[in-house]
Amino acid sequence: MRVINLFFLLPIFVSCQKADRALKEARANIIGSWEVHATVYEIRFDDTHTTSTMVFAVSFDEDGTGSQEDDAGVVTEFEWLYQYKPEQVTIAIRQDSLPYLAYDVVQHEVLSNTRDRQVWTHRREVNGFVDAYEYLWVMYRK
Repeated sequence: MRVINLFFLLPIFVSCQKADRALKEARANIIGSWEVHATVYEIRFDDTHTTSTMVFAVSFDEDGTGSQEDDAGVVTEFEWLYQYKPEQVTIAIRQDSLPYLAYDVVQHEVLSNTRDRQVWTHRREVNGFVDAYEYLWVMYRK
């Protein structure tokens, strides 16, 4: 009976190890310094009204922290978390300008995850004249 149980449990154990290895490899692809080419689409009435682009530097550290530097040299630190299925990266930026503890949290959908190039997207809904902003990040390893 034990031999039969082992026969059924061994494939499950092997498949779990493969999934764990794939998750670690996908997360490791993100760690490092990147040059981000960002495109921002302003959405009004379900149509793209304007498009703008920008380039900035971002780095993701092994410990789940990171930093973003804009073209003016301002560095913003953040915390990040990788989720394998569905593949997403959540970035939380602490809002120090507020008198209470608050974070700006953005969930990026990962469209492409390779060692030297990443493609992420996210949508931010807005109340007002603009319906939403859609962001596309194409990142190249530095």
